[in-house]
Amino acid sequence: MSPATHRGLVLIADDDDEMRIALREFLAGEGYDVIEADNGAMALELLAAAADGHAPLPDVVLLDFVMPGFSGLGILRVMRRFVRVPPTIIMTALLDPSVETFARNLGAIRLLRKPIDEDTLGALIVEAMRG
Repeated sequence: MSPATHRGLVLIADDDDEMRIALREFLAGEGYDVIEADNGAMALELLAAAADGHAPLPDVVLLDFVMPGFSGLGILRVMRRFVRVPPTIIMTALLDPSVETFARNLGAIRLLRKPIDEDTLGALIVEAMRG
């Protein structure tokens, strides 16, 4: 894929700098525009600005399950109040199956276990954007 091709906007919210950078580099290389948040509160600010029409709404949101400020699930709870909610994927290293149940009940389309497989992530983002 040509880097000049714009495939959509992805918000990455993860407090792990290395993970966030790796995801950004992968997604940018696939032609996506990326915005980033290094904590839950920042992610919520970006999403609220988009919901208010003050910023572009991401096509897909990647949320880390555990972050300072707000957890991924906490952000999903708030997003349920928005008129337009982008497809959201929760990322976690936790193996507890209840995490996926909670995430799906709050509107996440998928839970991805860390470390993230790039091929799986790429396919899931394409699928999420198709609706």
